[in-house]
Amino acid sequence: MVLVCSAIALAWAAMTCLLPHDPRLMFLHTAGVLVALGVLSALVAATGGASSPLRAFVLVYLLYGTWFLPRRSVPIVAVSLLANLLPLIYDGGALAGTALGWTITLTATFVAAGWGVLVARSKLTKTVRIDAERLKTIVALHREVAQAEFDVEEVVLRILERARTLLGASAASAGILEGEEIVYKYRTGPGRDSGAAIRTPRNASLSGICLTSGEPAHCEDSEIDPRVDKAACRAQGLRSMIIVPLRHRGEVVGVLNVNSPQARAFEDDDVRTVELIGGAISAAYGHAVDLTTKQRLLDELEATVAALRDSEAKLSQQALHDPLTRLPNRTLLLDRLRVALAERGDPQIAVLFVDLDGFKVVNDNLGHQSGDALLVEAAERIKGVLRVGDTAARLGGDEFAIICKAPSPLAAGVRVAKRLILALAAPFAIADCDAFVTASIGIAAHGGSPEDLLRDADAAMYCAKASGGGQYAVFEPEMQPASALG
Repeated sequence: MVLVCSAIALAWAAMTCLLPHDPRLMFLHTAGVLVALGVLSALVAATGGASSPLRAFVLVYLLYGTWFLPRRSVPIVAVSLLANLLPLIYDGGALAGTALGWTITLTATFVAAGWGVLVARSKLTKTVRIDAERLKTIVALHREVAQAEFDVEEVVLRILERARTLLGASAASAGILEGEEIVYKYRTGPGRDSGAAIRTPRNASLSGICLTSGEPAHCEDSEIDPRVDKAACRAQGLRSMIIVPLRHRGEVVGVLNVNSPQARAFEDDDVRTVELIGGAISAAYGHAVDLTTKQRLLDELEATVAALRDSEAKLSQQALHDPLTRLPNRTLLLDRLRVALAERGDPQIAVLFVDLDGFKVVNDNLGHQSGDALLVEAAERIKGVLRVGDTAARLGGDEFAIICKAPSPLAAGVRVAKRLILALAAPFAIADCDAFVTASIGIAAHGGSPEDLLRDADAAMYCAKASGGGQYAVFEPEMQPASALG
């Protein structure tokens, strides 16, 4: 019986892995991981203690927790290790033989896995941020080329300097094919003021290979790469480089070379960045290039940046707004309450807690889709009675809250409550029939914390509901629940 109950609890905890990545549900993920670890500890105790193979399942929740809950990753690793080491307390044979080896192996695996996931996630986050910054810079480069007066040398040198800074390179140069040589006329970094162009043979250099193949070339270390001219690299103090082709009307006419005196200074992801910069230089070289083609490239880059910004805006919207009614959620409501209470002078805030009487009847009889439609319409009616500066939020289910700011907050809150009761009393046209709900409203207006205001308004709302609903009640201290009174 114990094993059956434990298995059911473990299955419930595992189901939290299927929850959507919604910030409002993050506590369920954490609860799922902790419950699962607790259940596993019980199963381990029931199936052999320190020698139980079920201890290895802790790794599943450790990996899940550290990846999807990065802000709680350290506590999750600590709890996982504690769950792994728990048998040492009650199992007398845990410190000897196979059981001890199993404990050491699992502990080392958990620490290594947790650390590995944290490092991988940190690296991924950093890469995404750097890529976004680079895209913005490259879009700006293309825009500069499109709007330049047009001094080719000035524009190309400006792009090369941006490329050098963007990639942390020591030098960047652009070379044009002249006969059997590649001539680097435009350079930034050490030696650019010498005035002499650098000439590289087409048939005996990595630049020539890039120009001939039309494909990027990445050299991690010139001392061990057989494709490069080692003598030329040593003379110029180069150890690593990325070379990409420059095109004009589809033909390769030159190369862009970004280099560093350090070996392995660039990563494979940097190649794509250099290619995009090479596109800007190609546009500068081919001032007479087809404007439609150039505009298409610019639009694609701008669309990428716009998509990144749109994604960020959507994530912010999802985190702070109710997906059904588009009203602010509890998190945003409390944040705005804190801001309002922090303003100079006496707090002039009233909080209204609104509960729809009869909503459950509509939801049960007409279905959840009709219930959702009623909530959306109710949200619109709530917004319709607000004054300028008021905030309405959906707390969940059929509960809403309103922040009223006024010199006389309680009087303003009462006026809004009266208008809202009338607005919600009108029938709702749902599923080809009229549905009726009323509103029970609690009002709290004092200088307490946001949480206290919301709690007290909730207590007043229950008094209004207990009196028959369809009315409002102003909070009085005797309404406060026993738990709040301490």
